[in-house]
Amino acid sequence: MMKRLEARWYIDEYEEETPNHVILELAKLDFNIVQALHCDEELKAISLWWKDFNPKEKLGYARDRIIESYFWVTGVYFEPQFSRARIIFAKVVALTTILDDTYDVHATLEECRQLAHAVERWDKKSAEILDEYLKLVYLKLIGLCEEIEDELEPSEKYRVSHLIEGFKTVTRSYFQEAEWLAQGYFPTFHERLELSVRTSAIPMMCCASFVGMGDVATKEVFLWLNQNPDMVRAASEIARFIDDVHTYEREHSLEELPSVLDCYMKEQNITKDAAAIRIEEWTRDGWRRLNQAFLEPTAVSRLVLSINTCYDWFCFIRV
Repeated sequence: MMKRLEARWYIDEYEEETPNHVILELAKLDFNIVQALHCDEELKAISLWWKDFNPKEKLGYARDRIIESYFWVTGVYFEPQFSRARIIFAKVVALTTILDDTYDVHATLEECRQLAHAVERWDKKSAEILDEYLKLVYLKLIGLCEEIEDELEPSEKYRVSHLIEGFKTVTRSYFQEAEWLAQGYFPTFHERLELSVRTSAIPMMCCASFVGMGDVATKEVFLWLNQNPDMVRAASEIARFIDDVHTYEREHSLEELPSVLDCYMKEQNITKDAAAIRIEEWTRDGWRRLNQAFLEPTAVSRLVLSINTCYDWFCFIRV
């Protein structure tokens, strides 16, 4: 559960008991101070940044989910010392949603290819080959990474290169989906799952969440992420499985690439209900793997691992 929502409920419950009034007052002060930081400073700054971008008018096809993105980020970490990290992370989540919608519902295959090639090159000159609306998305991605780099300390700036690689991987994977859809290709279950793990964007979100975290995010943390740890893989699978099951009916009313659920149904020649049961078993197994990884000794801190257990909030934001 999101810790700050639990805190709010616990305050009400404690007040109805026979409370220690000093503890109760401190709890209320803490909650109100942190909430003021979230709403009056962070959300205000993010909303002004989003308003300046103005995707609702310029990119009418895309979901306008800046508030949901920030709400999810506060579920990952709420503490005051991670204010910079939350602002950076929420912006990355919001732009990833725009990128996802561009590939999913609007861009032609050729436009998808051009945007993927531009992201691979990652220089502003590459924007010249793009349609105006794609240019807007592409330059905003580059601008965000430049903005983040300016905010980081000199010893932290290397982190942006990891984030850029994450954007490249996600864009490359979105284009693969678009290409398969255009070709009418029905992937095997294994092919679909491997691509879906990447398009879940969870590995990139892991990276993005650490970029602004100060001394907590050491170089060892980013090296750990680059090794594709099973904890991150499990979180990606959980998010994908939940997303596919919950959006199955809606996506079947649209022209979409077959989901992991579809591919398993076809490969095993079974019904949707039978496939959904199997997917639920894999989801439970993913949680077991994630919890096991959290308990095992690693080179990274327990705080970093605890943040990694929160990424499956993202699948509900997507749904």
